[in-house]
Amino acid sequence: MDSAPSLRNEIEAGGAPVVLVTANDIGALEGLATIWDKVLLPPGYLIVPGWGLKDVYHGKRTVISYIATSPNKPADLQAYRKSVRIAAQLAIPVVAIAPQVQSYLPEELGRITTYRLSIPPLDLATITRTIRIVTGKPCAQPLRSDLAAGMSVEDLALYVRYDRSPDECLRLLQSAAETRQQNRASRDLALDELHGLDEAVAWARSTLTDLQLYREGRLAWQEIDHGVVLNGPTGTGKTLFAQVFASEAGLPIITGSLAKWQSADEGHLGHLLRAMRQDFAQARSNAPCVVFIDEVDAFASRDELTHSHRDYAVQVVNGFLELLDGIAGREGLIFIAASNNVARCEPAVLRAGRLNRIIQVSLPSPADLEKMFRVRLRADLSNVDLSGIATLAQGFAGADVERAVKDARRIARQSQRSMNLDDLIRAVGGEPAVRSEHELWRIAVHEAGHRVIMALHGSADRIKVAIHQNGTAAGRSLRDDLACLHTYSEWKEVLLEILAGRAAEEVLLGSPGVGSGGGPASDLALATRIAAALAGSFGLSGPHPLVHIALPDATEEILSQPYMRTAISTELESAYQGALDLIRQHRDATMQVARSLMVNGHVSGSEISRIIQSIRNNRLN
Repeated sequence: MDSAPSLRNEIEAGGAPVVLVTANDIGALEGLATIWDKVLLPPGYLIVPGWGLKDVYHGKRTVISYIATSPNKPADLQAYRKSVRIAAQLAIPVVAIAPQVQSYLPEELGRITTYRLSIPPLDLATITRTIRIVTGKPCAQPLRSDLAAGMSVEDLALYVRYDRSPDECLRLLQSAAETRQQNRASRDLALDELHGLDEAVAWARSTLTDLQLYREGRLAWQEIDHGVVLNGPTGTGKTLFAQVFASEAGLPIITGSLAKWQSADEGHLGHLLRAMRQDFAQARSNAPCVVFIDEVDAFASRDELTHSHRDYAVQVVNGFLELLDGIAGREGLIFIAASNNVARCEPAVLRAGRLNRIIQVSLPSPADLEKMFRVRLRADLSNVDLSGIATLAQGFAGADVERAVKDARRIARQSQRSMNLDDLIRAVGGEPAVRSEHELWRIAVHEAGHRVIMALHGSADRIKVAIHQNGTAAGRSLRDDLACLHTYSEWKEVLLEILAGRAAEEVLLGSPGVGSGGGPASDLALATRIAAALAGSFGLSGPHPLVHIALPDATEEILSQPYMRTAISTELESAYQGALDLIRQHRDATMQVARSLMVNGHVSGSEISRIIQSIRNNRLN
């Protein structure tokens, strides 16, 4: 109110401004509700609640107030609309205080508002001023930059008192902030901490900005981008993203899925549709609200349904579409859906106006994994370099990172000590196994092959490899510049680097072992995904390079085409032959790097480059 001096002048001059004050902090609104009249109104004004207009008549010095710190029932809001019309017709000033217009105040109020004031979150300057005003003394030391995060007006009321010094107030506020941080659940994250979900986070921030404008009555709901599908592998944080978004938006979240609705009662069609309608009705009654639909690809394409239960499935999809944007509308509903393969989803679900924005979510990069470990570790291992852990965890999803941190804490807790790096290594790489010298030597040769080829390709500065006592290679990282690769020759180099470990085993040991295959993060799995993208998505190889089959990470869909499997196999065989040729040319260097790994347990990129150059010089001499 201080920021709009013309407001008080207008009231003193007999004007009839309509003032809307919003804030996410309920404590701030409740405090404002008790003092706004003393700040804004000259003496002698009568304040009448919005539902008491029967006592108001034209000409009396009156202000109508609407104070709402919780949503009102639709029937009550309907009654308040009459009072808004009376206030407008009689030119009576109106002051409304609420978290937002929708569900809290009559919608007509938003249309006639002349002053929109928004109380921002607490910042360091406000906290400093509050301490000075209450204690009568300035703070002797600057406040920590993270002190304001998550702090509420309620916190200031509890810890800042007139009988305390500024230092005591600060100490108590900082202690409360640290306790709040320590008590956060591993999944209680902020948008800034959702690493690896950059595009989804960007959408969230844009939507949050528009949502604030909507709450202030300055933006129509249909202008908000309120429907998105996150498509990607299991465990990559799609559900977590929906929870974090709802939390930061200050909105309730209703979660549903075809499996959940089908489990209602006996699973008959009528029971399923009724359960679905109940969740949507609950969301609309709590609007604005987030509706999270898990496994949306379970609503399969109606055109591709051929089984005996087709009629049942079609009616389920039709019922879902009706609720998604039927006669009840989508006002106040933000839809976030998750899918493992959106290509299987009914196309009508994804059309414009429904869930038309599709965001691809991939497995996190080593750089993102390092940040994810740091976020979930909180204060643990705060001064420890986690880059080795991140490369060891390549192929992990967010859920795997969370599980590994929990396991590491459990290991330390049961040993009755604080966590150390070895606990986390065990949690990521598995329990220590008894490895023979023969097994360790094969692992060293395999890792040496990768790193020698990377060094030959000029990537020595990105190499960091170590062999742990349990036989786990902490440096099994893929290049971190894949997003910057554009040409076939650049991708071919990556394929050579990935397959070089297997090639080194064949050249130095006579035959490859099983270490190149296995899980989704194995060398063969990574190489296959890249080769599939080159042939079926990027248009850089294969018999039909101009034909787009699927998105780059839709490997299974691309492999479902027989001729694409042949093309991918040809591409991989060519890359493997190239890796064999390079390893044979640099056999001595690969052998020396492997020996260094066995003796020292680690080797740097600069050391590998030195070994390669030394052998070259000896041959020239």
